[in-house]
Amino acid sequence: RHLPKADLLGKCDPFLRLEYGESVFETEVKKGVYDAEWDEKFVLDIASNQVLPLKLFLLDYDNLSSTDNLGSYTLDANA
Repeated sequence: RHLPKADLLGKCDPFLRLEYGESVFETEVKKGVYDAEWDEKFVLDIASNQVLPLKLFLLDYDNLSSTDNLGSYTLDANA
């Protein structure tokens, strides 16, 4: 909620990247919003003997330049 303005001329175009081991998933880009919500499902292959951290990255999509990092969080399933 209340995402920062990340583009010089426009609003925020946020999306999430999820990383679990070698697997990488990305949500749909929400164009021109500051309060984004996603209702998407991803299936992770989790072996019971090797639980890895789930890394979440909140990113701002840019057409003409590199993607901006708005924040990140690591969920440690062992904690």
